[in-house]
This record gives sequence, structure tokens and C-alpha cells, in this order.
Amino acid sequence: MLDNGSSVSIKELEGLPSEDSFTDYLNFFEFIMTLMKLKQIKRNEVKMLFDYYLRNIRSVDGIMEYLQKNGFENLANELDSFAKK
Repeated sequence: MLDNGSSVSIKELEGLPSEDSFTDYLNFFEFIMTLMKLKQIKRNEVKMLFDYYLRNIRSVDGIMEYLQKNGFENLANELDSFAKK
């Protein structure tokens, strides 16, 4: 869904079967941000590997509130900085 460049809002995902897949997707990036916070992976490595995906996540309408509400604090804290660069 996010990879095809179409615009999507968080409201469109809530309650759908695809919400579980989206949660798994976000869990992966939360893990990556935790590794970065623990200095197990460098910021520039994360940017090189995942810039496209992080920008797509950031483009989801309402995503920041969703991340904060659902325990993705590390991802929420870093997402803006990756989307801007």
C-alpha cells in the first residue's frame, strides 16, 4: 500500500485486516530506531537503507498521533528528522 505511492490516511487502515500488517511494518521500523538509539546502527546507515520507507510512513495522514498513541515512540521521535533530510 505505501510502496505504490498512493496517499493513505490512518483512518483508512484502522479496523481493516491490513492494520495488522501495518503494525508489523511499524514494529520493524521501531526496532531499527531502537538499534540506532543504542548505537548498534548508524543514522546514515538507516538513511541509506530505509529513507524511502521512512518517507512513505511519514506521508500517512495522521501517522504521528497514531505512533504516539500505539507505543511507537522511538519511531515517532525520529521520523520527522528523516523525512526532512
